[in-house]
Amino acid sequence: FDLDSGTYGKGNAVSPNHILRDAQSVTDNTFLDRKRFLHILSEYVGSGIYSYLFQPGVQNYRLEDKRLIIFELDEVRDNKEILGIMLKLIKTAVQGSIWSQREEKGIILFDEFAKQLKFPNVLESVEFYYQAIRKQNGAIGIILQSINQLPANSTAASILENTQVIYSLRNEKGYEELVHRLKLSSHDHNQLKSITNNLSGKRKYTEVFIKIGKESNVYRLEVPPEAYAAYLTDGKENEAILRNYQENGDMQKAIQEFLSP
Repeated sequence: FDLDSGTYGKGNAVSPNHILRDAQSVTDNTFLDRKRFLHILSEYVGSGIYSYLFQPGVQNYRLEDKRLIIFELDEVRDNKEILGIMLKLIKTAVQGSIWSQREEKGIILFDEFAKQLKFPNVLESVEFYYQAIRKQNGAIGIILQSINQLPANSTAASILENTQVIYSLRNEKGYEELVHRLKLSSHDHNQLKSITNNLSGKRKYTEVFIKIGKESNVYRLEVPPEAYAAYLTDGKENEAILRNYQENGDMQKAIQEFLSP
């Protein structure tokens, strides 16, 4: 079975039925616990609880044709079997959408990364993508609330060493650990400490520290009130906009009503 190409035997498309059929003919248990393997595989064929994953049907879309692909892993993190399938699907999607289409620049982004670190083998997979993406005309990034969410081990160190662009928002708890883990200069540290936000004035803005290579600076982001309202997550303000939306069914009008005096 070729995991990279998804083929079995002499280039045939793989299916659990093919593997189950051949595994049943194996009598030597030296390298494979035949009974245990057949028991696990039985859940993916016939009336097994995961057989629906391999049901034949009409596929009216291809992952490679999508501009945006999102994999949500929260619901499967406690199921090693399904998690393994999801990680394989992610690898297949990356290979088909980015590796094989070098004429277009692909981006791999791991959001809510602290949650994903609880999944087995995820950190190692991310390290692989960080090392391989540079050859594929692509980009990769991870989003953390704190640098401390990334384990202090050799795998995480490899990820940080392959990070070429750093973004940091204001952190009231300080930046000492960020400076230490990313080997930032004293000048970078001073810039980080200068970050200020103003979300209560008439002209609301936030600031962000960006470092590319050896160059760094702090940039101010100010957007129109309509754009600011569209991304509000504050409880009361968000509820007010959603209440307007439920009444008129038009998000643009809901935001305009929210902003009107």
